[in-house]
Amino acid sequence: MENQKKAPFVPLEMKGRMTKNTYKKQGSTEPDWKGSFMYKGETITFGAWENDAGYGPYYNIKLNDPNWNKQQQQYPKEVTDKPAKSYPKDSDVPF
Repeated sequence: MENQKKAPFVPLEMKGRMTKNTYKKQGSTEPDWKGSFMYKGETITFGAWENDAGYGPYYNIKLNDPNWNKQQQQYPKEVTDKPAKSYPKDSDVPF
């Protein structure tokens, strides 16, 4: 029998999956769960940490956005004193 490798998981648009992080070391800051999903053609990875608030478990989630550096380069945006939209003059209103 041949040794066949499984193809890596590729999420579909607006879908993904999350799996238990089996490589987490005791006491580390690594997430308990890891996952990925597809949004607008971009694969977004994330980590989730399981917590208990006394009323039941909940998860803190941190996304790893591949465009974060691109977004940071867009700011600060140039500020101008021009209005974003031109409004009609009072004399143009028929009442």
